[in-house]
Amino acid sequence: MSETTNESQRPGRRFERSDRSGRSTLFRPRVLASHEALKRSFAEAKEAASEGAGPKTASAESGAGEIKGQRPGWMVIGLGVAAILIVALFVGVGAYAMGQASGRAIERTAHERVPATYSPEQMTVLNAALEKLRGGDPSAAVSMLLNLKAALPSVSYLIALAALQDGNSSLATAEAEKSISLKERVSDSLALLAVLETQKASDRTQLAMVDPRRRAESLLREAIAVDPANPYPHFELATLLRYQGNRQEALQEIEAAKARLNPMDSHLVMDITSRLLRLESLAAADLPPQEPSTNDPRELLPAAYAAMKRGDFDQAAELLRKTQALMDRELFTYLINDPAMRRFAREPRLAAFYQEK
Repeated sequence: MSETTNESQRPGRRFERSDRSGRSTLFRPRVLASHEALKRSFAEAKEAASEGAGPKTASAESGAGEIKGQRPGWMVIGLGVAAILIVALFVGVGAYAMGQASGRAIERTAHERVPATYSPEQMTVLNAALEKLRGGDPSAAVSMLLNLKAALPSVSYLIALAALQDGNSSLATAEAEKSISLKERVSDSLALLAVLETQKASDRTQLAMVDPRRRAESLLREAIAVDPANPYPHFELATLLRYQGNRQEALQEIEAAKARLNPMDSHLVMDITSRLLRLESLAAADLPPQEPSTNDPRELLPAAYAAMKRGDFDQAAELLRKTQALMDRELFTYLINDPAMRRFAREPRLAAFYQEK
């Protein structure tokens, strides 16, 4: 049988014999037709592109013209930014100038409010007067301060303080009230008037319609209200309350005074008085028995009082001798005359510490 016959007997064969390259030739005509169609499509697209080149070029040129036409807008924006910066600079300079003018106005107001500065000569006299007052010569201090008053009205409080120590209560009252009227050292002046009232309470020759101690308490509370940062009215109020038997509030006022003290100052009086107040409220059996191992007067003097309260006067005398050697004589005398310790002044073993000098 021939090869042709054999091939004709293969029904259902869907592709022709392959060409020499081995690729099927069944779909070659269709592929060629598609290729021709693509060529025609590309040709038409190229022709259309060549026909539309004129309008597109014009459009591009018009777009470029628009871009070129927009450049002046950027210049306007830049000029606007520069104008804003210039305005901000002028505003800053104006604010600085206004601040400087305000500062100068504040300085002028301060100069008008603050009294004239002391001259070197006046300051020398003032310091000498205070040294006289501290040295125990209040009469000389009063005289020197009165000579300064004509030029320095602000010394009224110092005159009142010196007059109080000199026993001139009328001058002390007048100058304290003068200081208050001048709005100078108001809180301290009120506290000084309170001290004068307490002195009236101890003088039975003076009659008063109102209890001076009540008047003193009112003045001290007013002094605290006028200057809440001032520790001394709190301390004076604590002393007054203590004499009235109100130890709890007295201790609160002592603590308030301590909280307001300058930590750079010693203020032994405040520390020791607060400890004595605590010990005073304790029974003898609850007092600390041991002798302090330090040389701190804050510990020694309260320990001496505890020994007095227990009846151990030998130990008390030894502690007082140690304390006396560590502090100023006037301060020591003031502290041992605390109301709690003063009760034992007649004890023979302690009498030497309470002799008038």
